[in-house]
Amino acid sequence: MHTDPTPEGPQITRCRTTADFLAALPWLVGEVPRNCLLIVDFARSRAGVAARIPLPREHTPGVATALVESVLSLLERSGSIDREPAVVIVTDQRFGLRGEAPFRTLADQLLRRLRRSGWFPRELACMAADGWIGFLERSDARAMRPLSQIEASRAALGLDPAELPSDPGALPVCRPDLAAEVTARCAELGLGAPWPPAASETWADETIELLEAAEAPGFATTAEWCARFAQAVSTPQGWFVFAMVAVSDRVLIDSVVHTYGASALAATCVDRTSAAERGGGEAVSIWNLLSDIVSTPRMRTRLRAVLPILSDATSQLPAEWRAGPLSLIGWFWWLCGMPSVAERRIDEALELDPEHALVRLAQRFLTLDPVAEWAVRSRPSRIAA
Repeated sequence: MHTDPTPEGPQITRCRTTADFLAALPWLVGEVPRNCLLIVDFARSRAGVAARIPLPREHTPGVATALVESVLSLLERSGSIDREPAVVIVTDQRFGLRGEAPFRTLADQLLRRLRRSGWFPRELACMAADGWIGFLERSDARAMRPLSQIEASRAALGLDPAELPSDPGALPVCRPDLAAEVTARCAELGLGAPWPPAASETWADETIELLEAAEAPGFATTAEWCARFAQAVSTPQGWFVFAMVAVSDRVLIDSVVHTYGASALAATCVDRTSAAERGGGEAVSIWNLLSDIVSTPRMRTRLRAVLPILSDATSQLPAEWRAGPLSLIGWFWWLCGMPSVAERRIDEALELDPEHALVRLAQRFLTLDPVAEWAVRSRPSRIAA
């Protein structure tokens, strides 16, 4: 076992080989990775930032180039002083009949671009459904290796498969009794009914109270809470208030009201175009306001705490009520630096309602910048190379 006890922290797992590093990846990134490109930054020998970017679905030069540029942008924004990142492609695809590695062209393009930009990866590998390969091996040794080598490394490093992290982004199982109550309450509220009520002056406070209730110690999901949460975040106004308070606090909402007026908050639009169509200078654009958001480490901790509650509530909703909540959950996962999870939630929302404006908004953030800038922060890990 290649571990070193430390006086003030957990054991450090020392990876001597590429197989060791691939074996330790789930513990490093906090989940069993799937169909993504992983970038692990280092502070000397200690692993730091671990970012996951969804793999392209189209095998075209333009798509690959865009992904490569995203990787370079991410590395530059990480502020790394160690320009030797580790990059791993994880895919459900299999090696070709002649041993051709999946995404081999992408790996070659990425390696050339990294080196031209002054980055010299310490690892560049691919884990496929039937084997793995290290692209930095000398050419005569660059071939498919059996997955059993990774399993052997996991055993040698003392990493227990029973302790593998579960998928942090998986939606909880629907609970039939609660789901029936939620469906009945949703029917009473009526999706698509005018909301927030034009005459209400308390709708923003009521939306904020939904979040504050979920953050209270001992909170248990109820049918009433699930239905009102779905009603709120299915509209631009409620979605924006809930999202803004979750990533900051009530002060920013007060600031919006002070700057634009209370009527502007009630007339919140998704993007610049729909805001401009309102006319009169009364509308607020979610895109404008959230594109410039400044985050703090506290935000990510807060979102990680509330996401299981929002996911559980969404699992209990009838299908026609899920698009707005799923778009919000996807956007929150993107903020947390997990675009692979964000993409799954947004794809589920798109299947339910391909034209939902809030789903398209969340998709736009993910498409323009696969990893949110404020998610790129060096954080210590128990993995060393």
